[in-house]
Amino acid sequence: MLATENSVELRDVDIIKEWNDLKKAIDRQPNIRPITVESWKRCKKSNIDPSNLQFVFLSEEELEQKLRENDYLIEVARPYMDFLSLSLAGIPHMVALLDGESWIIDIRGPVDELGGKDKGLCLGACWKEEYIGNNGGGTAISTRQPVFIYGVEHFSSVYKTFSCLGVPIFKDSKVIGAISISVLNEYAHPGRLTIAVSCVDAIEKEIEKKAKIHQSVEPSKKMIATAELMAIAVHDLKNPLASIRGLGQLGMLTSTSKRERSYFERIIKQVDSLNNSVVDLLSVFKPEKPVRINPDLIIAEIIEEMKPTCDINNIELVLITDNESDVNLHVKVFRRAMENLIKNAVQVLTNGGKIEIHINDNGDQIFISVNDNGPGIPEQIKKSLFQPFIFHRKDGTGLGLYMVQHAITEVHGGDIWFDSELGKGTTFYISLPKE
Repeated sequence: MLATENSVELRDVDIIKEWNDLKKAIDRQPNIRPITVESWKRCKKSNIDPSNLQFVFLSEEELEQKLRENDYLIEVARPYMDFLSLSLAGIPHMVALLDGESWIIDIRGPVDELGGKDKGLCLGACWKEEYIGNNGGGTAISTRQPVFIYGVEHFSSVYKTFSCLGVPIFKDSKVIGAISISVLNEYAHPGRLTIAVSCVDAIEKEIEKKAKIHQSVEPSKKMIATAELMAIAVHDLKNPLASIRGLGQLGMLTSTSKRERSYFERIIKQVDSLNNSVVDLLSVFKPEKPVRINPDLIIAEIIEEMKPTCDINNIELVLITDNESDVNLHVKVFRRAMENLIKNAVQVLTNGGKIEIHINDNGDQIFISVNDNGPGIPEQIKKSLFQPFIFHRKDGTGLGLYMVQHAITEVHGGDIWFDSELGKGTTFYISLPKE
């Protein structure tokens, strides 16, 4: 234990020595680091007067609007802001939260001891590099990476007695803000950057978690309200559809005109398409009670039914499984979801091909994959693939893949995703909980 403690102390001594050496080097040559050189170039390009900064502030109304727009970010960051400020107790400091446009939207610490509003250290101040030069928050947002700026590395003489750091906050690859810490040079320590990065990492995870909860709660509320309406609408639609189809068939049988028969044929085709939409909606909103069953049995039945179509179109349809476990399934919903996935794969293989369906037992989950060697999914429609009433095929209902996604995630508590490459094919992956 003593040896370990001594080695830690030695590492700390080494770090402090390296830090002191770096400070001396920076004091001798402020632009010794490439990141400083690049930021100074940007500052000069923006025609910043290093000795006379033109601070920009939001009005009270604009600040209130900013705070409303970023209330979720402020809420999530609050405990981490408090922690960072508490870790600097007794030291003049400022911990600032910036939005994605470099406006300060939350603040901690005795900022007046550092100059307060006279130095742009206040709520509603803009920390864009183009206004105040390189700085912790603004430069972190501009470069999309954590930064540490020591004293004389600041372009503006206003901040050369300060050392600051900044860490950008990301959501879906977009910078939505940053956390910045400013202290007097004598209290600067590079180790705080590691702590700030850890805090931002936790903030990003919390934001992602809240987004997922929001996405799952909001649609489910709408689903409950919509389900009742859909049940009534579907009931009212079924009988008229049957009547229209019957009249269309009668017209086909009695008409002597080829042109008229083509009209009746089109009517029947459109009614069938509408009826498919009705069936899809029914399965989405009104699933039956679940039963415990091996999914292999259902998928094997679907494959058997689709074999003739595949044979005619020179498509090899293969099932590979090592699963022997049962899961809780809403059979009709699950069956229709798998039918849609497999039919989609068949429809894209216009010149023959191969479809492989794998089912694997993986502990507490069952994994299913449906792979085809078709043309692949174009990049522009990947994001909307599971959205309702987005028509990816001319004769589609716009509900197929939406129903599949809903059936797997909402009805069965599983997950579905896909991987696709143009010219090589597409694989849909499904995970289902066993219990």
